[in-house]
Amino acid sequence: MFGPNIELIECQELYNLLNEGIEFARLSDPNYLYLIDCRERSDYNEGHIICAKHMKKDPNSEEFRLLYEPELECRNTVITYDSNTSSLQDKGAAVKCAKLLSESGSKNSVKILKGGYETFSRLYPFLRTQQIIYMPRELDQLKTYPSEIIPGLLYLGNLRHATELYIRKDLKIKSFVDCSSSETTE
Repeated sequence: MFGPNIELIECQELYNLLNEGIEFARLSDPNYLYLIDCRERSDYNEGHIICAKHMKKDPNSEEFRLLYEPELECRNTVITYDSNTSSLQDKGAAVKCAKLLSESGSKNSVKILKGGYETFSRLYPFLRTQQIIYMPRELDQLKTYPSEIIPGLLYLGNLRHATELYIRKDLKIKSFVDCSSSETTE
């Protein structure tokens, strides 16, 4: 039914992909990630995962329009999502779109976000947006969150992650352990 080119990705994995990078988010790399929202345009306009692009449909047939091929080929990671896909056997928009992209020549596997937008936005509401276009400078200025090691419990980050109040609030972090080396002179 599906080739080896389509697989599910957990919300935690997407969260970590979105926040990869030390000083700057890797999202500013144009070849890094292609996140595709397969929901209706009105749902996308109300809110979507940061940096997601809306997958257009042919108005006559309601079938997805194929992306410009080089745009797809150069991406390291391609992820589709709809409202709530939970398995590859679902007949939702994310599965249909992933199948189309896989058949059209994506060199890497196409991943489908398990649980879709509903689950991801419930777990990470601070990564939702209504912004449609990002300039490269805006992507460079996106602040990353620490990597999630154990969902909702253990994160691995840097000093900025530990000291930024909004990060501690968004992730509901109550305490942290500093494992950095620092030299003090007396």
